[in-house]
Amino acid sequence: MFPIITHINDVLPHIEGCESFFVSDKGDYKVINYNSMIDAFGPMDDEGESYRRECRGIKFYPDGYIMARPFHKFFNVGERPETSLDALPWDRPHLVMNKWDGSMIHAGIVKDQVRFMTKMGVTAVAEKAETLLTPDLVQFLRYELMMGRTHIFEFISPANRIVVEYDRPRLVWIGCRITETGKYLHIVTGK
Repeated sequence: MFPIITHINDVLPHIEGCESFFVSDKGDYKVINYNSMIDAFGPMDDEGESYRRECRGIKFYPDGYIMARPFHKFFNVGERPETSLDALPWDRPHLVMNKWDGSMIHAGIVKDQVRFMTKMGVTAVAEKAETLLTPDLVQFLRYELMMGRTHIFEFISPANRIVVEYDRPRLVWIGCRITETGKYLHIVTGK
């Protein structure tokens, strides 16, 4: 379902000439993101569409190899033909999660340090989220990144209010992807 991406050169041919996408060279890493959805995303039957949907803050090391792979671009129910009620695979198991009102955060290794990043990299919001990093979480995330897994969190905080007002800062784990294959891993727990 998701394209295998090991290097930035796997993605670049699929966004070439499309002004909705950009590559931002941050020096210690590169980010591919989109700045407009108007002509960025087409129907899934287009050969390059699966690659373009990965360009939602995907990160690469300076040598071009993949660093981190946050959530792919997805659409709400009814927003696209493939997300119409009739098109959804209701016969398969689903994971239903809470919708948190914060900023998507994931980790990457920059200059041998575990850093939190938003879609655009190490930003002011990501640095606020880093205040919640503990030594154990840093060790865990370093190991997971080295094993090829990108963990994704929602950062919610009174200092990062989007709409909902939260009483304290928190990191809420919302997913994990195999960095090269894009496969989602889900950890199911009790309450």
